[in-house]
Amino acid sequence: VTVVPPPPTLEPRLVAGSDTVSGTTTVPPGSSVEVVIGCETLGMAPVQDDGSFTVTRIVPRLEEGAAVAAKTYVNGVFSHESATVVVSAPEAVVTSTPTVKSPLVEGTTVVLGTSK
Repeated sequence: VTVVPPPPTLEPRLVAGSDTVSGTTTVPPGSSVEVVIGCETLGMAPVQDDGSFTVTRIVPRLEEGAAVAAKTYVNGVFSHESATVVVSAPEAVVTSTPTVKSPLVEGTTVVLGTSK
């Protein structure tokens, strides 16, 4: 009788440009997790004592819109794929609005001010 292990759970937020995918699983520590996009393996990592895993140094880095999944590997048997997580765009950097401290004069090429 072949027992198919349960699939892992991926962290719910993956960001474009990242080279790391993490998650958790209930399979025994020392088992493996394979992270995939379609049929392409991005990497494998061992399951830690707390059930976590992290695949690092993914090349090329994750791209926006890619659907990432994972499978556990126990005693020579792969699980079914996990639910996919779609890679999102990085969050926009919010900057403060500058404060102009000098008068705006037509023809002037320098404006003094501050910003955080």
